[in-house]
Amino acid sequence: MSKLGFSVYCSTFKKIETRLPSYAQEGSLVFTSLHIAEEMNAAYFDDVEHMLKALKKMGFQIVCDVSRKTLEMFNYTDILQFKNDFGIDALRIDYGFSFEECKALAQTAAICLNASTISEKECEELLAVNPDILFIHNFYPRPETGLDDETFDAMNAMLLAHHAKIMAFINGNEVLRGPLYEGLVTLEKHRHQNPYVNYLDLCLNHGIENILVGDSLIDSISFERISKFNSEGIISLPCHLHHGYEQYYNQTFTIRSDSPKGLKRLAESRGYAAAGEKIKPDNCIYRKRGCIVMDNERYQRYSGEIMIPIDDYPQDDRVNVIGELHEDYMALLDCIKNGSKIMFVK
Repeated sequence: MSKLGFSVYCSTFKKIETRLPSYAQEGSLVFTSLHIAEEMNAAYFDDVEHMLKALKKMGFQIVCDVSRKTLEMFNYTDILQFKNDFGIDALRIDYGFSFEECKALAQTAAICLNASTISEKECEELLAVNPDILFIHNFYPRPETGLDDETFDAMNAMLLAHHAKIMAFINGNEVLRGPLYEGLVTLEKHRHQNPYVNYLDLCLNHGIENILVGDSLIDSISFERISKFNSEGIISLPCHLHHGYEQYYNQTFTIRSDSPKGLKRLAESRGYAAAGEKIKPDNCIYRKRGCIVMDNERYQRYSGEIMIPIDDYPQDDRVNVIGELHEDYMALLDCIKNGSKIMFVK
């Protein structure tokens, strides 16, 4: 399973400080940047010191984005001394450091580099020095500039060929970061989607093991659903089940391993009719992507089977439409694989 981390920024840290402990889990990463010009003011040094000490006390592992400007601002000449003095666990090296300096740092410190811009030759050389280097993709505050799936996967294929560890960002949906407040995402398609959906997309469709919320926090329900997936492997599907079918909420189902691409079949559902329940024809309408359907008694021995159409299917008098996924979570359909565990939730 992937790991979920968060991002904090000095200018907004006090707004979220009391809420962060409830999101801290063993080994949780937190990302921050110490060279954002618009955050710098007379209290900046003291605010940074307070923030980093508080994060360590909460149990977070701190990944800090640094540049030459960071050293100048804090009156340091040695980046490793700066790292040790402020209790930083890993340095994300930004502009101002040469490739040779990065290689030298990697010999004695945990460092992170830009996954979106690294060349294959540089990747090889760095991993030869330190195989634990983490490669972090950029986030893109400006709409339309985030990566597309194909570019992202091509970048990652090169890194994964060398067994590199990769991290990427999803949007938060609470306390968005300015000045644009439009989500700090790696993939453009994620910008206005639910963070829970985006987390599963990165994990299940792109194989990313380290995922950070770019905009600090997500809502508690999304966090709980991500935690459930990480601990139990269950994909929660927010939906509305029609009257008479509410008993199927909060049950764990398995997608049959032989389900076709356009229709996900729930393995456990075939036993319902066999147990004696008569499934009468009801709401036999056009089956749109994302609805939840059940075969009725007209389908004979298939009666009682529940399925989720990934594609659209025509109306069939033998199939009842018993519910619909919530429109904000339709992209979860592309995360469900054969063999997945799912649960319908309100």
